[in-house]
Amino acid sequence: MAHQQAVEANLRVFDQGFADLYDKRDSVKLISVASTKILIEFDTSNPTNRKSPEESAQVIQLSDDPGTLVDPKTLHKQFPHSVFKPGIKLMDFACGTGIVTEKLYPFLKGDSETTVVGVDINQILLNSFDSKAKEYQSDIHIESYVCDVLEIEPELKSKFELSFDVIICTMSYHHIENYREITKRISSFLKKGGWLFIIDFYNEDVETEESDHTSTEQNDSAVRHMGGLKISSLNETLQYSGLSKVSSAREIIIPIWQPRSFVENHSTQKTVDDLNEGLLPSRDGLAGKKEYLIQTSIILAVGQMA
Repeated sequence: MAHQQAVEANLRVFDQGFADLYDKRDSVKLISVASTKILIEFDTSNPTNRKSPEESAQVIQLSDDPGTLVDPKTLHKQFPHSVFKPGIKLMDFACGTGIVTEKLYPFLKGDSETTVVGVDINQILLNSFDSKAKEYQSDIHIESYVCDVLEIEPELKSKFELSFDVIICTMSYHHIENYREITKRISSFLKKGGWLFIIDFYNEDVETEESDHTSTEQNDSAVRHMGGLKISSLNETLQYSGLSKVSSAREIIIPIWQPRSFVENHSTQKTVDDLNEGLLPSRDGLAGKKEYLIQTSIILAVGQMA
């Protein structure tokens, strides 16, 4: 699928109805907590010392209670090499509704130089991002832009290049058609020494396949859904983008409730088989859509601009 077709497909699917329900879903709340925890606790002093598959195999129960995350006042005592701190310039790429950025704001406020920039191709989702930002705009300079970084306007490209200490992208790469070139472009927005963090779903089955697993939502046929990227492919992409200290690894496994379409397109074959055999716990979710309890793996890919 061509890049522009993928953009148009995403705009069709992620409409106002999607945005209205998105932040209310239990799975989204838990994934945003997991993503925030992974980001703020990451040790940049030794970024290639990652969890082994055995170390990350334990299923972790998380809550969307604020107390699940470390107290912002003690973050740097407990995690002295976290890059999330007041005074940084942060881009949330493909920020969506801003549900992860909202959880990061308490760790960033306290310095008038702190800047957060949300970028997405979808104005509807950015409206939610902007709404969440209002509470923190007296403490943090927050901007948002509708932007396709592969078709970026020269003025905005100049504004972004070599500007950011940290760029995050959470749970969006599985929708991106040309992730290799997009990674190269957003990496060019980093300052020297800046960090890129990519968090997404991970399907362990891809490591035994010849190529990255791609599948398609049955009802959203134009939207790309990658069940997961190989670790080697993520690392190669980051290196191709000019980053050093590159590493990718599964960080966490969490139990979440998801609709059938998600399970079929993001899960291991065993989980899909359990779904089809009626072995997964089920419940009625939002808008009466049936959901199934599955164990979902989350991967973190990271690199630093040399």
